[in-house]
Amino acid sequence: MGRLDQLFGELRARVGTLHLACDVIGARVLIRDKLVGTTPLRATRLPAGSATLEVELDGFFTEKRQIVVPSAGVLSIELTLHARSKVGLLIVRTNPAGALVSVDGHAQGSSTPSIELALPAGTHRVTALREGFDEASVPVVLRAGTVRTLDMKLEKSVPLTSRWWFWTGTVAVLAGGAALGIALMTERPADRGTLMPNQISAPLRF
Repeated sequence: MGRLDQLFGELRARVGTLHLACDVIGARVLIRDKLVGTTPLRATRLPAGSATLEVELDGFFTEKRQIVVPSAGVLSIELTLHARSKVGLLIVRTNPAGALVSVDGHAQGSSTPSIELALPAGTHRVTALREGFDEASVPVVLRAGTVRTLDMKLEKSVPLTSRWWFWTGTVAVLAGGAALGIALMTERPADRGTLMPNQISAPLRF
């Protein structure tokens, strides 16, 4: 019995359990490209380890993500399927990767190296930000039922003291200050000019 218990223990360690909740009933669930059931998926035992999860249904964008099935553990996932008639799918890629992506001022996640976003049809502003780089921001127009890829290149931030306009402005300020200082030092009082009082005469005309 000891050997048998050991074998069962090793077998349990090689599998995990997946619970999958979805806002749409009847969507197909594929794990590692194999159909394992439909939503909602409850207490499904799977080989442990990393896997690709796909949930698909006609008329909806396919939801795809990487998961890790825990050894002798339980993985619970909740996801939402987006109808093609109402939203568009935007794939944002940044160079370099790892930028924080926001849409209309709301943080969406990090590009590693890309991020997929289901957004309502219409105009949106996409912003990418990463430490050490200037912020990039562009407007995007999405149509319902379409997939669009947006590539955003981030430029390295330039120190303030390296920008040409910084030194141009600094020199101008210094030059203006020096000129003002010279003017103040050379200005004479009104009663100590180069002409003596009452020395200016001019003919009177009537």
